[in-house]
Amino acid sequence: MKAIVITEERMNEVLPQNIKDTDVISINAKKVLATIMNYFLLLEKVKEQGYVFLSNQFLRQSACIKQEYLLNAIRELIEYKLINREVGKVWSEGERHTASKYIVIWNNLTKPLKKKTFEELFSEFLKPSETPMGTTVIDTVTVSDSDIDLEKDIDTVEVLDLEKEEETKQFKVNCYVPVPKVPDVEDLSSYLKRINRI
Repeated sequence: MKAIVITEERMNEVLPQNIKDTDVISINAKKVLATIMNYFLLLEKVKEQGYVFLSNQFLRQSACIKQEYLLNAIRELIEYKLINREVGKVWSEGERHTASKYIVIWNNLTKPLKKKTFEELFSEFLKPSETPMGTTVIDTVTVSDSDIDLEKDIDTVEVLDLEKEEETKQFKVNCYVPVPKVPDVEDLSSYLKRINRI
């Protein structure tokens, strides 16, 4: 198949207005996108399959751009989610040469393009650590009622009686406050085994 060269007139016909007007992607990226889209209109097989196979040389000739600009233009289109690309295989002895597969993400073509921020460009590398600095990790131990000695854990607390207006009296009440004894480090393993059985 011979390369179908995209003209500026054809580029203006196939690209949506927001892509033509934007300065977010380069003119080379626009040419490559228009070229890929043009193959969808011209070749019935491409339309049926939903993708087009193009070698770098073939795509470069069709888009009329220099070799050194092609990969950067493709990267821009992928970055802004206008196309997907499955990279082909370079010819090696005993294997067939395979061109790259291009899929246009049609739903994104009419969405407004905005310049990507540092965080958007490098989001896959900027993963939060498992425990951010300044975060306290708390281990809890569950204690059942049978682990508490009721006689020893009764405490006396002071309560204010606010219902009497003339004078506030203080009186003492016995309150049940479960405070388990902290085992020695040597006993910790047996202690945890014992409370987990209950």
